[in-house]
Amino acid sequence: MPHVPVPGRSAASIVLVVLLVAAALKWASAFFIPLMLGLLLSYALSPVVEALQRAHIPRALSAGVLIAGLLVGAGAPIYAFSDDANALIESLPEAAARLRDAVRQRASRRAPLDTVQKAAQQLEQAAAEAGARVAGAAALVAFQQFGEIAIGRCTWLSRRWRSIPSLGPCWCPG
Repeated sequence: MPHVPVPGRSAASIVLVVLLVAAALKWASAFFIPLMLGLLLSYALSPVVEALQRAHIPRALSAGVLIAGLLVGAGAPIYAFSDDANALIESLPEAAARLRDAVRQRASRRAPLDTVQKAAQQLEQAAAEAGARVAGAAALVAFQQFGEIAIGRCTWLSRRWRSIPSLGPCWCPG
């Protein structure tokens, strides 16, 4: 009887091999990452080395000069900014203290809503103390204003009353 390969077995073995290769690369990353960076740099810099070689500079010397030039080119800005970086690092504690003080001041201020709520509580307290006298006086003033609108003596309010379209035709005289 001939042996027939099972498709699931080959797919499982492929997945297993891929996982094992990924695990091996992860384990050996300290070796492979610098190796890959070196290969990429060698391919990227080979045209410069070849141009120096055409200028009759030996390949090893041109590669050394190129690497030294890259190191100087990367190190010069770092050295130039080192004073600024040190000043920034030294000012960090002071900046953190100022930020902390600003946050504390912001948190200690009362929010506008708190102020409005406090005013509303004081108004409720004043109304409770004044009792029915205030309610009766407010009703009398409202009735008087409505009466003046009704008979047309309060012209400013009656003009505003007429300008509201949802109230329909004006019933105010005058």
